[in-house]
Amino acid sequence: MVQDVVVIAELAAGLPPPVTMELIEFAKSLRADRNIPVRVFVLGQGIERAVSLLSQIPDTTVTGFFGAPLASYSSEAWKGVLAPRLAEIKPRFVCVAHDSTGTDFAPGLAVRLNAGCVTAVEGARRDGEAFIFRRSVLNGKATADVVVCTETTVITLLPGMFRGEGAKDDAITPGTGKAQDVSGGQAAEVSRVEMIPIGALHLKTRSLGLLSAPEQDADLTAA
Repeated sequence: MVQDVVVIAELAAGLPPPVTMELIEFAKSLRADRNIPVRVFVLGQGIERAVSLLSQIPDTTVTGFFGAPLASYSSEAWKGVLAPRLAEIKPRFVCVAHDSTGTDFAPGLAVRLNAGCVTAVEGARRDGEAFIFRRSVLNGKATADVVVCTETTVITLLPGMFRGEGAKDDAITPGTGKAQDVSGGQAAEVSRVEMIPIGALHLKTRSLGLLSAPEQDADLTAA
């Protein structure tokens, strides 16, 4: 059985936001073997600091994909870079944030991998070797339990729904995501880092950049 669990990290102003830490803790709970580290993939340009910070989190390995084609987010570029690598390692789960970026590229990535896709996951529980993922349906009026039947499954996790510290093996519960603080102090373990340069990509679209949203007192996911 495939053992690897992969996290597709997101960056905010060049640094990992809280949702990336939640994804890593969630991914750790999905491992069939706790001795196998979670793989964290980071895409962009000028990602060296983010990769260094993420590499200090125990039980992870970090792979950075960097180059001019990844300077601005592009769903086509991300899928073009990620799909071949994921098809090569055939992970059991690929964990993505359920936000504007994750919901943009995750379903298409699942199609390219011939994988299952469970979106807006709120929690999960273990049933033997399988996981049952919980998500809201009918505009929040009901809750559905989803069992995946594919070798690889792409999961989008709702921000703020996972409490990593203290979660039991058989019950992954909602709460505040926690991970080791990588912004300061010496980490207990430094994980292996791999940096992969990305050259020209033959894309059908090109990004014109990102427009900043009006400033608000608090981000909706952190409110």
